[in-house]
Amino acid sequence: MEKSVLTRYVFMTLIAVADPKGHVIGTDIALARRVNITLKDFKTAISELMEPDADSNSPDEEGRRVVLSECGRGYRLVNYTTYRDTRDEDHRREYMRNLMAQKRAEKPKDVSNVSSLLANVSSPLANVSSLLAPVSTLANVSLSRGRGRGRGRSTLKGQAPLHPGIA
Repeated sequence: MEKSVLTRYVFMTLIAVADPKGHVIGTDIALARRVNITLKDFKTAISELMEPDADSNSPDEEGRRVVLSECGRGYRLVNYTTYRDTRDEDHRREYMRNLMAQKRAEKPKDVSNVSSLLANVSSPLANVSSLLAPVSTLANVSLSRGRGRGRGRSTLKGQAPLHPGIA
């Protein structure tokens, strides 16, 4: 693409603001404002981008970079979806390549002292029975239903009710 710097600038800006299908909708005045150049410069750049290019790698639209949009207002970037899909696939490949290189570069974790760590696990478990001793007295709780409107009462065998207000 042997075009002026201004034309390249307009083309790159149109690529940046295009919708997912490569359409840039708007009047020339609105697009010139969006690109931040004069209307005259915008029309010059667009006319260069709409010219057939015999040296183009793509035969679509005779090598044109930009054509008028089918909706009548704005433009369509001819190979936008092809370049977008290539960029997305390349981006994914690069990301995965970097991720795998980073994982390979990480040091493997030292697992040689696992047996010493496991040896210490059994000693705290021996103390669990002393912690559970007070709880084992609660295992002797019996539930019985009293007469009346379904009020239950919980008592320890041979002891007073847990709730003194409930008989």
